[in-house]
Amino acid sequence: MRDSPEPNRRQVWQGLVAAAIVGPQAALAKGSKDTGNSQPANTIDNLQAPEVLPGKWEIRPEYERELSRVGFVWNREFLRDLFIHNVEEGQTFKDILNVVPKTSDLFIVTNNNLDKETRGAVLRGVTGIGFPESRIHLIPTDKVFDSGWTQDIGEALQPVDRSSGTHGMLVSAPFMRADAVTKFFDAKQVESGRAMAAGNAVQANFYFVGGNFQPTRLADGSIGYMIGHDDILGNHKKDEPMTDALATQTIKKIAKFLRGAKVIMMGRGDQGDESFHIDHGAMTLPNMHALVAEVTDVGRRANTRIAQQRFNEYASQLEALGYMVTRVPHSSEDIERGRYSLNGMPYLDPNDKKVHVLFPVYDGEFTPLQKDAPLSQTDLIASSKAYRMYKAIAETGCVPHPIRDTLNLHKILRGSIHCAMQNLAQYELSTKSNYA
Repeated sequence: MRDSPEPNRRQVWQGLVAAAIVGPQAALAKGSKDTGNSQPANTIDNLQAPEVLPGKWEIRPEYERELSRVGFVWNREFLRDLFIHNVEEGQTFKDILNVVPKTSDLFIVTNNNLDKETRGAVLRGVTGIGFPESRIHLIPTDKVFDSGWTQDIGEALQPVDRSSGTHGMLVSAPFMRADAVTKFFDAKQVESGRAMAAGNAVQANFYFVGGNFQPTRLADGSIGYMIGHDDILGNHKKDEPMTDALATQTIKKIAKFLRGAKVIMMGRGDQGDESFHIDHGAMTLPNMHALVAEVTDVGRRANTRIAQQRFNEYASQLEALGYMVTRVPHSSEDIERGRYSLNGMPYLDPNDKKVHVLFPVYDGEFTPLQKDAPLSQTDLIASSKAYRMYKAIAETGCVPHPIRDTLNLHKILRGSIHCAMQNLAQYELSTKSNYA
């Protein structure tokens, strides 16, 4: 039983809803590239999933991925809201685009019947922020994941051969449930991931969403994978409780797929409606640093108390793995309203080779500005958790970038920056990261 009456991230934001009645594939905007395939041969109904991730690919932590490709899934309605109607909720994405390197390529998965007016508005809006038109890639698909949560469409793959100059996507197996509504929703999630893959999709043999599947560097130098109890399915069905036996089976199956890597089940049970993905409450960074939310008071709702317990468990598990853990205080009201400071995106900047972190700042945590310029530390209210988050990131040696979260102004969406984007990370011939 869910005790939260407010809409949550599992429900679709009105501004992102588009009834998907598709037509012939529209021509792409001038200067953009069609790198997707709206009708892949390997569809959701004809799965060919390997038991092991092919050796040409790896999945590196986001803080080791050079941000040379950024991915978003934006349907036609949201593109119009963002670049024609200039809705308030869209400010988050404009802030992100203002901050990320303008040498990055933008991969935008959208409807395959995108009209000329909308395409033109997108190009004008993005080039106006500073991106060359040649770096804007509109990728058409007949199944757009309308929720807008780009992180959930899969996990970006990086080539082992870094001279290949490409990226891929690990896409989920379908829900193991047959009802038509779920199957259609699931198909849109998977097909958006395939479109984002630029022809390099790998089908997983388990169900997952990106927010609950997080790669990280372990103390022995290997890459481990943190998974959660919710939205991760090995051999069981959607909504079937993750028992200890099923958790063991799921870990073994995913570890085998990841070529024997360590898989860590985070927390000790259901994650609850207010903390149902790891990226709500934990972030790992270079040199064995980790930031974890801490709920500082007793919540009035059961799900808030679950979040408090899970975050404490995350911190204990990460400390046991050798991480230096810094807790970032959140009130129970923050959790109930979906105001997660930890839902940020770390990336390796291709210009200064430092790790930068985009993180959300919520209404009341910064001095209101009547401008589109990025926020700085001086704009943050010193008593706010945003200010503490900024300091916690800086103390790890990373570069913090506060981003105004306008997504949650009028609805409780339970998602922010990390949920809304992908760090796709191709590797150029000349690129040498600090983690090679």
